[in-house]
Amino acid sequence: MCTAGHACPNPACDYHGNTEATFHALVGNGLRKGVQQFKCQACQTRFSCRLGTALFRLRTSARAIGQALLAFNLGLSAAEVQLRMGHSDTTLRLWLTRAGLHAQRVHQHFFQNLHLGHLQFDELYTTLRDKAHDLWVWVAFDPKTKLIPAWRLGPRTQDLAHALVHAVGQVLAPGCVPVCTRDGPVGHGVFAAESG
Repeated sequence: MCTAGHACPNPACDYHGNTEATFHALVGNGLRKGVQQFKCQACQTRFSCRLGTALFRLRTSARAIGQALLAFNLGLSAAEVQLRMGHSDTTLRLWLTRAGLHAQRVHQHFFQNLHLGHLQFDELYTTLRDKAHDLWVWVAFDPKTKLIPAWRLGPRTQDLAHALVHAVGQVLAPGCVPVCTRDGPVGHGVFAAESG
């Protein structure tokens, strides 16, 4: 079987981290509850194809989890997803949390040393659970590519505006100083102190 894209997770193995099927020593090691298992012939480490993903140690099929997450992404509420797919609220929230944490790790892995010429800053207001929680989504994005190098969630305060600017600085390449704008009137809002 093709093992490209997977790597031995054992740090002591000579093939650790190598995902090339023509070089590493991985072979298929059967299925466990419908999930593909691998074995490294060099160090004898056995592991699941889900290792390092949001699906690791979950017994539900990847298809069912993917459908539930897609339903959330399309705007369905937790109650609607629960009704349509039959999973408990606790299970759905677990999947959402794991998917979010995994997405954050992927973002941190790939969004480094970015060369961006223009960034736009914005803050968006949202309400959760029938106005029980007010939340501000702070975002910096490249208006040309729609790439979002950093975002923050929280109150509409100067400290959070500073945190967003600091987060952007951490993902930019050394020496990269993009043009920074915002979509509101000049001098308006908490970002005004950054430029003022």
